[in-house]
Amino acid sequence: MDSEIYDTIIIGAGMAGASTAYHLLYENNYKGRVLILEARNRIGGRIHGQTIAGKHVELGANWIHGLIGNPIYELAVKYNLIDPIKNKPDENPYESGNVCGFTSEGEPVPISLISSAYQHYFWILKRADDVHNRVCRGEMIEECSVGEYLGKEINNYLLTKNEDERPLLKAIFDQMIKREGVINGCNSLDEISLRYFGLYREFSGGNMIIPPGFQYIVQGLLDDTMIKTQEKNDNQFKLLLNHVVEKIKWPGVDSKDKEQQVEVICANGKVFKCNHLVNTMPVGVLKAKIKQLYEPSIPQYKIEAVNALGFDYVNKIYLEYENPLCPEFIDSTVSEIMVFWKNESKEARNDVEKNWVSKIYSFSKITDRLLLGWLSGKEARYSEKLDEETLSKKITELFRSMYKNPEFPAPSKIVQTTWGSDEFKLGAYSHMRLGSSGKDLEMLAQPIFSDPGSDKPILLFAGEGTHPFYFSTTHGAFLSGKKAASYLLDN
Repeated sequence: MDSEIYDTIIIGAGMAGASTAYHLLYENNYKGRVLILEARNRIGGRIHGQTIAGKHVELGANWIHGLIGNPIYELAVKYNLIDPIKNKPDENPYESGNVCGFTSEGEPVPISLISSAYQHYFWILKRADDVHNRVCRGEMIEECSVGEYLGKEINNYLLTKNEDERPLLKAIFDQMIKREGVINGCNSLDEISLRYFGLYREFSGGNMIIPPGFQYIVQGLLDDTMIKTQEKNDNQFKLLLNHVVEKIKWPGVDSKDKEQQVEVICANGKVFKCNHLVNTMPVGVLKAKIKQLYEPSIPQYKIEAVNALGFDYVNKIYLEYENPLCPEFIDSTVSEIMVFWKNESKEARNDVEKNWVSKIYSFSKITDRLLLGWLSGKEARYSEKLDEETLSKKITELFRSMYKNPEFPAPSKIVQTTWGSDEFKLGAYSHMRLGSSGKDLEMLAQPIFSDPGSDKPILLFAGEGTHPFYFSTTHGAFLSGKKAASYLLDN
């Protein structure tokens, strides 16, 4: 079978893959032919949306994280997906007063207490974040986990409070720690490296959703690229869906054959050849496939970097109700409902099958008929396997207990994300777990030259898990694609 030949092949039509093509062909005068191979029947990768209860919601990436200087925000404005005047950043519910809280037994928790605890937790978290800066300044700081550090600081704070106040305050802090677990995409903060916790950087300006859908950013990048290349009328750019890459054959390091190309073999039997290959597979997929994906094997340092990085499960559970919950069951002013588990034992926490629902740190009100709960780690892995009826029963029991109302309705429909069991995701996003470091991000991003004398690499890598400090974000993925493209440009 004859192989189609391209100058550059990109694996994956998510943010990183689209960005690579965009920066090669739209932003720069790249001369070579470019092909994107996408395993799914859609573009976007971990960016994907759906309409539930008449509202567009995100099953993948949810927010633009930080607006000032963020290229994703700039693209959203460029593609008329956001109006800078009308669309405002999401408010912090702890500061806006739109949070309501209950213990799991139905005791109301004053918003003033939640807000006060959050403020203290925020400053503890900031001190944890600053540990990395201290390491960079040369301080000798023994490695421990973020969970261990927060636990000690929170316990010290609780000791300043009356004994009868501590159980509820601890329950509030526990939920904030569960929230941080979702933000980091991990099972537990006990797995997150304190030394490298502050490696992650943020753009300022708050967070913002993209009302029409995040996928239109990726669509815009690909449309711009396609239109620009079609103007030349030379078939320079092609995107193929439903092409699962099974094997990548390359010359290896220090190959004697200067003309040998990369051969990309897909599950459907199609074979493609190229001079340069950009792999944007998620870290979770690389963990599962990297040893058998490349022939010959890629350098061991690359495999070790992939294995060192953290990559776990995060799930969203959307609850659609037949009738509005407000104001009969939920106050109309509430944007987030928190539940606090007083005196939750370590044994109960470890009983995932029985107590997985306690890992949900809150329920956000998307509309009067639509709620959203988040959870991460082993509880997310377990909940993915549950059917809609089981999910509905457990969550409805919790709401009826919280509100002390046996009439609180069951949802008419539940949509749960299944990132962990999706063979093209196998998890959520990268994090710095114990034993990993910024060097692992750099080693994964490092391009590979088959010939040390060549001016351009033969194998390249992009994606959020390759960015040195914006890992886990869409803007990190976008910028990694831009960097991968820069290696292939003549200038």
